[in-house]
Amino acid sequence: MIKFFARLFGEKKELKQLKKSELEDYIKKQLEKESIEHLFREFSDRISELSETIKQRCNELEKAELQNKNIPPRAITIMEGNRKAYIHKTMHFTGKIREILSEIKTLTDSSKIIDKVSKITGIFDEYNKTTQKPYYILQEFFANESHKIASSIKEISDSIQQFKDSLKKSDAHKFQEILNLLDKIRNKKQKKKELENKKKELEKDLDEGEKNISILKHEIKKIKESPEFNELSKLNDKLKIAKDEQKRFSDEIYYKLAPLSRALRKYAKISFDEKSIEMIISDPFKAMAELKTEKLNNVFAGLVKSIKEGNIVLKENVRKKNLEILNEINPEFVKSIQTKIKAQKDNIQELSAAIEKNTLWSGIEELNKKIEKKQQHLSYINKEVQNTEHEISKITTDDIYKRIKDILKSLNIELTEE
Repeated sequence: MIKFFARLFGEKKELKQLKKSELEDYIKKQLEKESIEHLFREFSDRISELSETIKQRCNELEKAELQNKNIPPRAITIMEGNRKAYIHKTMHFTGKIREILSEIKTLTDSSKIIDKVSKITGIFDEYNKTTQKPYYILQEFFANESHKIASSIKEISDSIQQFKDSLKKSDAHKFQEILNLLDKIRNKKQKKKELENKKKELEKDLDEGEKNISILKHEIKKIKESPEFNELSKLNDKLKIAKDEQKRFSDEIYYKLAPLSRALRKYAKISFDEKSIEMIISDPFKAMAELKTEKLNNVFAGLVKSIKEGNIVLKENVRKKNLEILNEINPEFVKSIQTKIKAQKDNIQELSAAIEKNTLWSGIEELNKKIEKKQQHLSYINKEVQNTEHEISKITTDDIYKRIKDILKSLNIELTEE
């Protein structure tokens, strides 16, 4: 084992200066010289030797006879069951270790070898857990034989730990760790390059999207500057004016009839047309537009009669005011109102129909929808650009180079830029 550890540690060398550009080739050459294959072979041979010893000692345990023959049959049955279980689990345990060592033979990376060897710890834990009871029972019957097996198991455990600890301190492992760190740097640089290319593509899409939006806006501008759109704008202005006039006229009718609302509510209770009267109260303009002239005249005439005959009781000033208003709302007034409402309605319908026939507004609306969709996509691309920039900013190799320099320092090597 002394020779084994001596090979792992090697001799200290004088301080060597090494250029960063030469580092990887130098490390690879050193790994060829510092191959751990022969080191592992000695370790593997030792484990194989111990495994064979354990096998022989398990055979001895299996064939061992009791010194005391005066043991109850029940106790012998328990002993035999635990002896069989202990031997089976022990042989299975050494078999699992040999499997892992067989897998390690194909590895050249010391870090992977250490990871693989570390897995044996879990196998040890499981073995100790499942053999604890059988071992204590066998100690009562075959203390010598079972103790020899346990001692060999401990030797395997100690050898594995010594190999793993020593390998971590070896030059070969240090060189391998540097090589892995260089791969990590290379991967980071490759990742950064991929992200930078991605950012360029995103920015290209961003620029293309903005150009497309500019083209669509120019199309809208051309439409709005066309003679046809000018005519359409005039129609829209006329429609707005017509609707404003209709609204003002509607307000005039409302304020004209509003003072009659109390009298109309009372009249609705004694009339035969409560529905029409309710419409006149709630929406005078609609009533004037939709109710027939004769019906409206009958309602207003009936209201005048009811007020004059005292069927509707009102305060004198209210009564006087209502009759003055109703005196104005004669058949000619109603007819003129309805004529004006119809003219306004026909004008609005005519303007609306002319506007609907014109496809310029729908064309502009469609172009605006395309612009909105493209702007949403550009917003998404902008976020992707920001995310990509953030990912790029996180990629750094300074900490890795620091670790490489620390390892090289332990190898008496100083890294220089050029």
